Amino acid sequence: MDRNVRFFLNTVFPARCILCNGSFYYTYQNLLCGDCIQSIKAEKLTYCRSCGRKDQNCQRCLKKRLFNDIQIFRNADFKIIELISVFKFKYYKNLSVIIADIIREDFLKYLNEKDIELVTYVPLHKKVYKKRGFNHLKAILENLIPEGMLKETVVKIKDTPFQTELKAEERALNLKDAFQLEDRRSIENKNVLLFDDILTTGSTVRSVYDQIKKGKPKGIFGYIIAR
Repeated sequence: MDRNVRFFLNTVFPARCILCNGSFYYTYQNLLCGDCIQSIKAEKLTYCRSCGRKDQNCQRCLKKRLFNDIQIFRNADFKIIELISVFKFKYYKNLSVIIADIIREDFLKYLNEKDIELVTYVPLHKKVYKKRGFNHLKAILENLIPEGMLKETVVKIKDTPFQTELKAEERALNLKDAFQLEDRRSIENKNVLLFDDILTTGSTVRSVYDQIKKGKPKGIFGYIIAR
């Protein structure tokens, strides 16, 4: 867009941030102001590196470890929750570029440290995908890694209520038999990373983890945007 045209549009129709509602001069996007983007940073958190729970010495994982390691970008506060909610449920696919830019440095560093060979993500049921038109997790990853490194290895075969609509004790039951391993060959003997946006009880990533494990990968790692 021509600089003069952009200046005119900013003057007559200033952008308004979806998070703080403040007006701002936009260049490449008109959804988030620079201050809000800059405020969403990686945090040093204490948690179980096997399942992501808040307890550093998780008794369940001391008995039976899940992931080789999980990286959590930051705590779930209003800004990150609202950003992801608008992205997912109001179908602003171009937010994938902004979210990818926010986590880029931390995400790529983690992939390198753990020698990740394949990245996968929590799948959507085909009905949800048809309505939304895209998988929001895949959209973020497409802005971060080469196409050949990205693969949907697990499919969702049962249409279930969104986890956010359920109580903690209902979430694991809701996902029983909901996922199925689709591509065993692509993950066998590889370091695989599972990507998700929000971790609450951990039921979703555990359910997908169980399917990935059937493919006999070398290691299973996780990356979560917020907990």
